[in-house]
Amino acid sequence: MNSHRRYLQNPGTLLFGAALILLGIIGAWIIYYSTVWGVGFIDWDSFNYIAVARSLAQGRGFTYPLDPETYAPLTNFPPMYPLFLSVFELANIDTVSGARYLNALLFGLSGVLAGITLKKETGSSIFALMGAFLFITSSTLVFFYSFALAEGLYLFFTLLGFLFLILYIKTNKRYFLILSGLIIGLSIMTRYVGVANIFTAGFTLLVYRKRRFSQTALDLGIFLVLSLGPILLWQSREIPLVAAANAAMQPSGIRGFDINRIFQQNYRYIYLIIFYTLYSWYFPEKLVLGFEKEHLILALAGALTILGGMLLYGRKVKDDAAYGFKEIRNGHPTVLVYGSFFLIYFGVVIAVTMVGKVVIIERVFIPVFLSTTIVLVSILNYLLKLERKYLFVLTGLVSAYLIIFSMWSFVEVVPGIHDKGLGLGRKSFENNTSMQLLKELSPDRTIYSNYPWALYLHTGEIGYRLNKFLPENAQSGDTIVAIFSYESVSNPEFAAKYAENLKLLESDRHIEVYQFIP
Repeated sequence: MNSHRRYLQNPGTLLFGAALILLGIIGAWIIYYSTVWGVGFIDWDSFNYIAVARSLAQGRGFTYPLDPETYAPLTNFPPMYPLFLSVFELANIDTVSGARYLNALLFGLSGVLAGITLKKETGSSIFALMGAFLFITSSTLVFFYSFALAEGLYLFFTLLGFLFLILYIKTNKRYFLILSGLIIGLSIMTRYVGVANIFTAGFTLLVYRKRRFSQTALDLGIFLVLSLGPILLWQSREIPLVAAANAAMQPSGIRGFDINRIFQQNYRYIYLIIFYTLYSWYFPEKLVLGFEKEHLILALAGALTILGGMLLYGRKVKDDAAYGFKEIRNGHPTVLVYGSFFLIYFGVVIAVTMVGKVVIIERVFIPVFLSTTIVLVSILNYLLKLERKYLFVLTGLVSAYLIIFSMWSFVEVVPGIHDKGLGLGRKSFENNTSMQLLKELSPDRTIYSNYPWALYLHTGEIGYRLNKFLPENAQSGDTIVAIFSYESVSNPEFAAKYAENLKLLESDRHIEVYQFIP
């Protein structure tokens, strides 16, 4: 009751809360606006999430269809995102629409959590709102939240789990540790790279270790049981063998190449992907391309200057190294958590890449954007508190630049997403006449396709792969062949082989629809 009265008597707190909720609502609306043509699809990933969600709602468990007759168990993705999507299907809301609503809600809530995290760290409403604003106006985040992907749910669990961890550090109330363990456990059940969250939390608990080793060991034990328990149970479940499952990973018509070997032999390429991804979040493209070495030198020099300046200022003014690791640990737990998360996350991604699993793509680094934004805003607030005129000017200029650049890139990217859509969910793909015909035919016809994932995502019906086609089994008028031509997907050989038996029903930019006549 006293806390309620304190909030009611503090108009600044009420105003901050109202402003933060408003930013959250705006963030949710942004994703809803961007996905007017539906969420975007990234073939195999989006197919798994949506297909498994529908299977759950239909009582088939965590499985996805290989063809109209065969289902395979979910083994290559964690279960949490399709589990959330299945709730919409159970509520008679199509899973594709459910993905749109869920991503919009998660984007708004995550923006609010980013603001709360920064408020706890900085004590400044202005910087907390600035961080939330940078979150909801990030064109990178809007882009990937507009897809049917698990990144949005993973970021939400990451923000919430780390917030509870920080509250435990500040209050020493163990129920915050329990909540943190549970939520971070859900993060790894959403994306396997969430193991970086567990490493980060474990490192943090060791840094803030208790005076008695037994207490620290108890904290670590509680956290590890809660965070690792769900994923260990998931991995230990009995999985039925489905012979066709491995073949389904490579539908007929997908051109393949040994990308593992390319990455393993060209680490400069890996570095450039990381470099361009990170710098594109904060700098215009014209200032990045061709200036890779200069930016690397500038980043290292800037980091050394800030560190050296803090140490020197601490010795001169405070008569000790007041701004070293000890100061960060004692006064800035949020910076320590997200700073260590930055390094640990990179370590996990690079380690996985080194053993042959290719993960160096832009969307893998979205959690790093979260980390860098929170740390950067915290540093700006910290510099302002040093009460030096030149630092006041520097903080103001950098803050203004971040806000303007974020808005500029947002305005440049988001209207295009709204107008055209994304990936396999783009406007030209969804509304072409061939796709409309497939939607009409798919419920009661036998369909073969070189791209069954796309067929399922748009029609809700899975077809047979082209390499399963047997002319003697085809019935006149009942057998439809859909040949996609989209990016790496192509199969002109089939149409040439059966040219005399294929009657073209519809042809568009991406799809050719044939009726097979024996």
